Amino acid sequence: MAKAPPVLTGTAIEQRDFVTACWNNQMDSVVDTVARAPDAVHCRRPDTQDTGLTYAAASGSMAYDVAVILIGAGADIDAQNNNGMTPLMIGAKGGSEAYVELFLARGADPSLRDKEGRTAEDIAIASGRQSVADEFEKHRRREARAAEEAVQRAAAEKEKALREDIA
Repeated sequence: MAKAPPVLTGTAIEQRDFVTACWNNQMDSVVDTVARAPDAVHCRRPDTQDTGLTYAAASGSMAYDVAVILIGAGADIDAQNNNGMTPLMIGAKGGSEAYVELFLARGADPSLRDKEGRTAEDIAIASGRQSVADEFEKHRRREARAAEEAVQRAAAEKEKALREDIA
C-alpha cells in the first residue's frame, strides 16, 4: 500500500514539473529545486504518486546521478506509487543492476510488495532480468556477512571488557 505523501509547499504543477525534471535528467533544475525547497525530494506526480526517485529509476542510466542526489537529500527510497511500485521495483523491472545495487545499499526494503503481491526480486525474475535478480542474492549474502561480523565484534568487545575487569 502506498504511503501518504508528506505535506509539501509546492503546487501540483510544481510537483509534476520536478518529477519530470528527474525523469529528463535535468540535473541543474533538480539541484536548484532541492536547494531552494528541500521538501521537493518528496514531491509526487499527483495522478500516479510517482516520485522523482521513481522517475529517475524509470529513465535508466542517464538519470543515475539524479537518483544519487535525491537519496542524499532525503528522498523516501521506499515510496510506493499508486500501483505499489517502489524505485527498487522500477529499477529491477528495467534491468538496472546499478539502480538495484544503489537502492539496496542505501537501505531500500526488498520485502515490500506491489499491488499484485510481487517483490522487486519477483519483478526482476518475471521480466527476465536474471543478472538483476542475482543482485538480491548478493545483497542477502552481504547482509548475512555484516550480521556475522557484528556478532563477532560484540563478542570480542565483551571478552575485552571481561579481561579488563579481571586485570
